[in-house]
Amino acid sequence: METITVKFPTAKLTPQRELGLRIKIYRLYRNLSARDVEKQIDLPWSSLSRIESGKRSIDIISLNKLATVLQIP
Repeated sequence: METITVKFPTAKLTPQRELGLRIKIYRLYRNLSARDVEKQIDLPWSSLSRIESGKRSIDIISLNKLATVLQIP
């Protein structure tokens, strides 16, 4: 299995940014692109990118769908 390295910013993370980074880590761990996720749930890849960077919040329904796709318990 390939090792994935993610550098966390040294500044304090906002909860929104931390959630976004965790989503990105799981997506990369599952070897999925943002476009792969887009095909499986009703969330444009551009929105996912903004969520992962902490620039957009995510509603609970989309978060639940995303957790299912990324196999997050």
